[in-house]
Amino acid sequence: MKRDKIKVEVIYLTKEGIDEDIKEYLALGPDFCEAPTKIPYEKIIAETEKMCSTIKEEGKKKKVNENEVDREIDELREEVKEILRKTKDKKYTTNLTKEEMRGKKKAMKDKEKVFLPADKGRIMVAMDRYESRGGEESYEYKMKQVLIDLKARPSIRAGEDWDRTDKVCRDGGKVIDRIVSRKELTGDQGNRLKPKNCHAPRLTGLPKVHKEGEPMRGILSMVGSPFEKVSKTLIPILRTIQGRSGLYVKNSRELKEKIKDWRVERNEILVSYDVKNLNPCIPIDKALELVERLLNENEDLGETTTMSVTSIMELLKWMFDLTYC
Repeated sequence: MKRDKIKVEVIYLTKEGIDEDIKEYLALGPDFCEAPTKIPYEKIIAETEKMCSTIKEEGKKKKVNENEVDREIDELREEVKEILRKTKDKKYTTNLTKEEMRGKKKAMKDKEKVFLPADKGRIMVAMDRYESRGGEESYEYKMKQVLIDLKARPSIRAGEDWDRTDKVCRDGGKVIDRIVSRKELTGDQGNRLKPKNCHAPRLTGLPKVHKEGEPMRGILSMVGSPFEKVSKTLIPILRTIQGRSGLYVKNSRELKEKIKDWRVERNEILVSYDVKNLNPCIPIDKALELVERLLNENEDLGETTTMSVTSIMELLKWMFDLTYC
């Protein structure tokens, strides 16, 4: 593919515009894959050891002969060692031009601006980071509007801001202990599921440049939060009830298949509505009631998890009741 064909549109909402080198770098777009110039040896070794631990745990669960497990681990380590040995003396060059490399360095040093992809389309956006500099067009101001739309309010204790993470972790640990005591999870499974050394979920945003005023779409990352491990455990369980309400459409392709045989009468109009802030407007109590009913109706639930519906609902209620706002 020719390099000029991968260039994307760059929109800047900054007061003073952006450097031409930075613009050249941003025009590569969010999907551009920059070739590494150094092999991340430490990361590769750490991930290899992590995989070795996983192999050992799986071997214990399946009661595989310990010598066979150790042999498999040794073979994996030797393969990785050989691959890394072959790359030791190789030199790797960047696939960035001089202008793009300069733009990358300037963008990384610029603490007054943020550079991020748009919510839709192959577009990159430059914004002033702080409200004091960019006013209503700044990233800070627009993210505050996201919090206002979410009706978020700070957690206050003794008149000061309070990080609830420790309390959330403790309460989650108590729920998991109860599930273990009912022998629906083993002690090891419970320990792996418990939140440890966590931080609050991180809220970021992507600008909706296709809408007036370029509002932000809030994106909440659960990575490293108290809910990360439990969420990963609950996802395959909740997928078993997906689509059972009779009001579910997987994507626009499925919708197209559903409506292609519909007959619209002369006195009828087919309309499509865009719901503003759909997720924050969903009544949690009603949603949990529906989930509980569908789980109880799912006769094959035991094939997916050893936990009862009661335990699953306890975990869900812990996640939705103990929010940060």
